[in-house]
Amino acid sequence: MRASARRFRLVFLIATLALAARAGTASAQEAKSLEIPGRPAEEVARDASSRPEEVFAFLGIGPGSVVADLIAGGGYNTAILTHVVGDGGVVFSHNARRNAIAERKAKGDLKDRANVVVFDSLAQLPDDTLDAALTVRNYHDVPAEEIGAWLTDVKRALKPGGVLGIVDVRTKPGFRGRADDLHRISEDVVVEEVTAAGFELQEKSDLLANPKDAYGSSEFENREGTDRMLLKFRKPVSGAAPIKEAPPAATPRRKPAGADSSGAPEAG
Repeated sequence: MRASARRFRLVFLIATLALAARAGTASAQEAKSLEIPGRPAEEVARDASSRPEEVFAFLGIGPGSVVADLIAGGGYNTAILTHVVGDGGVVFSHNARRNAIAERKAKGDLKDRANVVVFDSLAQLPDDTLDAALTVRNYHDVPAEEIGAWLTDVKRALKPGGVLGIVDVRTKPGFRGRADDLHRISEDVVVEEVTAAGFELQEKSDLLANPKDAYGSSEFENREGTDRMLLKFRKPVSGAAPIKEAPPAATPRRKPAGADSSGAPEAG
């Protein structure tokens, strides 16, 4: 009952934000996302390797989109997305560090942004609401025993035809599975898990690829030089894609050192 009430409140909030947007201006939609006052210097430096605007464009995210930033960490993508979707869109920031988001709202790049909603559980998201959801560098941190349910919840919240975008750090060529100590995962395992949950793989991009990666370091040790996958999946438009039998986990997932209670490191 409580979950239903929370979902109702989120639906009401989406409707309220959309109506307010139609009555307001489109100034936020017209703003260039990376020209945002108050962005932390370390995040501005990260843009060159993370290429957020190009990632969002690849996933079809733009003015008016309703988006979930999954396992949002400190809010790097959340903050940029609020400007990309503009006043007519909504950004749901999932499992973010609330103190970091609160600080950004008080004096940073989320100040005066009314189109961001911070929430903790995917169960709180209303059905068929999102145009897109994305998780950046954190898919590998969802525990193996939870990945099926996690993806099912994401698919439930997406509109028919909605997009799930995944950016994560590849393991070395020829390795299949997860290298948990390095916060890496092989692309074939991601594709198998997500399609097993009923999604359709739409497109892959080499936007964030780096074949010169030595593959022996953690993404936190070499964030700019890692070889990353960028995958676009889609929720079927009509009917449901057949649920495939999930492949056996090649390597058991372990909770990474320094992770929060959800199992996700503070990466965002």
